[in-house]
Amino acid sequence: MVSATPPFRSPKKSATFWAVGGTVYALDLARPRAAVCHYGTWQWEALPPPPFNKPRTGGHVTARAVHPDGATVFLSFYETGTFSFNGERLEWARHGGWDLPFDGEAFYVRDLGAWVGLCSRHRGRLAACRVVGGRRGGAEPDGKCGRDLLFRQKWRRHIEANLVYMGDTKFCLLETLTTAEKKDRSDIYGLIVPMLLPVVTFRVQYSWDGELCVVDRRSRVYNLPWYSSGHKPQAFWI
Repeated sequence: MVSATPPFRSPKKSATFWAVGGTVYALDLARPRAAVCHYGTWQWEALPPPPFNKPRTGGHVTARAVHPDGATVFLSFYETGTFSFNGERLEWARHGGWDLPFDGEAFYVRDLGAWVGLCSRHRGRLAACRVVGGRRGGAEPDGKCGRDLLFRQKWRRHIEANLVYMGDTKFCLLETLTTAEKKDRSDIYGLIVPMLLPVVTFRVQYSWDGELCVVDRRSRVYNLPWYSSGHKPQAFWI
């Protein structure tokens, strides 16, 4: 059964969302304001605002990761730094002017004891870094960039990519490609056009020399007759 959340108490102009268990969080950085919606009570409740007036980008979250404690989410904002929010204590904390080394969402992989996500420094590869503690402050965590290339972002047919964690070190990567090479991605961005959807599943592990690597890699390509080139491909693992 699919259920829609109740209407927001106020319009969201530049919002980012994340889920922890059966709880959905919303952060509108245009104001900025935060809200939470619990499954069961199914209503939005206001949360303490983040400890900044407004990020320089007006709402650009570059990376996020949920702490293995199941209550804390870490958010990196472009040119603003990294903050965390604890959903049990309802507290924000600033950790520094550094960013998590991910492009988008990262996931905690218990077998590696680290967060894993798409690398923000070397696009098309994975990155892993140790989990950041919940206390304020702290040094930037050491990150490792994977050696395996999963997609070529600079290829003119590449549009977007997204990563889904399936548990037990297994991931699924979805990528959208144009069916014809263009001179510039802006030629088709936001248009409804025929596209291709490569889907790659794999597992992650550290090699004998400590490098992050991809194993058990499998891939298939699907036709998308009509798809918006302005949207990231989305998938959910149950």
